[in-house]
Amino acid sequence: MRILSIAFIFAFIQVAFAAPLDALVARGIVKPSDDSFYSPKDGYEKLKVGEIINWRKMTNAYGIAIVKERIDSAYQLLVRSEDSFGNPNAIVTTVLIPYNVDNTKILSYQAAVDTPNPDCAPSYALQLGSDPSTWITTQIEQVLSVAGLYEGWIVVIPDFLGPKGAFGVGLQAAHATLNSLKAVVSSNAITGASKDAQIALWGYSGGTQPSLWAAALASTYAPELNIIGAAVGGLLIDLEHVATTAMKFPFAGLVINAINGLANEYPDLLQYVKKIIYPAIETKFFSVTKQCLIPSALSNLFTNWNQLTSLGVNVLQQPVVKNVTSLNNMLNLNAKPTIPLFFYNAKLDEIVPATDADKLFAKWCAQGVSIQYNQDLLSGHITQAIFGSGSAFTWIKDRFKGKSQTGCKKRPTISNALNFESLLGFNNIISSALKTLFFQAVGPQSQLSSQLGSFADLPAKGNDTTEATRTIVQGIATSFAQSDIDAVASGDAILVNAPTSAA
Repeated sequence: MRILSIAFIFAFIQVAFAAPLDALVARGIVKPSDDSFYSPKDGYEKLKVGEIINWRKMTNAYGIAIVKERIDSAYQLLVRSEDSFGNPNAIVTTVLIPYNVDNTKILSYQAAVDTPNPDCAPSYALQLGSDPSTWITTQIEQVLSVAGLYEGWIVVIPDFLGPKGAFGVGLQAAHATLNSLKAVVSSNAITGASKDAQIALWGYSGGTQPSLWAAALASTYAPELNIIGAAVGGLLIDLEHVATTAMKFPFAGLVINAINGLANEYPDLLQYVKKIIYPAIETKFFSVTKQCLIPSALSNLFTNWNQLTSLGVNVLQQPVVKNVTSLNNMLNLNAKPTIPLFFYNAKLDEIVPATDADKLFAKWCAQGVSIQYNQDLLSGHITQAIFGSGSAFTWIKDRFKGKSQTGCKKRPTISNALNFESLLGFNNIISSALKTLFFQAVGPQSQLSSQLGSFADLPAKGNDTTEATRTIVQGIATSFAQSDIDAVASGDAILVNAPTSAA
């Protein structure tokens, strides 16, 4: 039966992804540039940052590629925020509510959007029926955030790049992230969120910049928020360093996206780029402002500095460029977090240099910040997104459970996927993904969830990873009742274990 259950899972994946898209996804999803909801009415500037300008309850489905998440409800809030210069702007944040929600816990997940195109914002990309170019990025990251929904946490995903698509701009990202959370904790009459809710931040790669900057600025910019910790991996810290490193690998598109994102925020940089870029490549270079991450990355594979400008890599040392990258270097920020942090990073990261994370760790630890730093000695940037996520999720759960963390600890390991905490976290992430695949109602008290149980609460036997692995595999293999499989096979899965009423 266990072998049949596992085989059925893989068979179902193949069938689902082979099905016609128009039969499985919502239609008529409007991009932000064509959606009037994203444009605030005149006078919004008079509101305080973090105040709600407008809101709507979403009727479109949310999910991963073509797999619907059966959540209780979803909301979009249009929030008064500000750019890096303090100029008023409005950002949208998405609030996902599971069944049997615990409204005192909020996970703010900052997705790695990594594009200067506002039409790729998470508020749009998260919806089934959005442009497929968002599936491999924002929607795939929901595999992580949905695990939080199964814990009963409210999940918040802000459009932290703002209406200009300011990819790479630290202050814009921090302001949007913190003002998003100010709005959510004031939205009890709309979303049910508690005004005193505990908040955890999480982000990987491009999602670390808003998370880190928000963590550093929270105590002064948003002291009313009860932020209890931040987990970040693949840390984006020093843009100049990334710009020199990533150009040596097939990730040049990320650098070109970042230049365009910075130019969206800094007009002097935009004018300078137009002045020094080769005319023959100018149209292609700026076309990424109309593309999402995957198309823009693929169209600029292996591009090098000498193909862009006669200055080559020395363009990074020109005053106008140097000023912008310095302003957005986390190491230059005169602020520090007052909350515990969790770093997970790959020593061989080919996009964001591991030495930058080492420098930030040393700086903040010297200033009294508490950081647990798990450094993977063998993986790269992409694989670390997977290998480090389990321990990050367990770390976040521990913060919500009230477990304390003091001091700093760096733990080099052959793989961040092989420690006990990581395996426990993978149990949550993988089982949540499988339950979603089988159309289970998303929340901590669905029938399947009670069958599976919470292995994270089992007593640990030292670092007995063999026992943890055995428990996880056995739990996943036995968690699907035959009735669930029969229901999927018969097409009735959407009705399986549905709650009789919303929480």
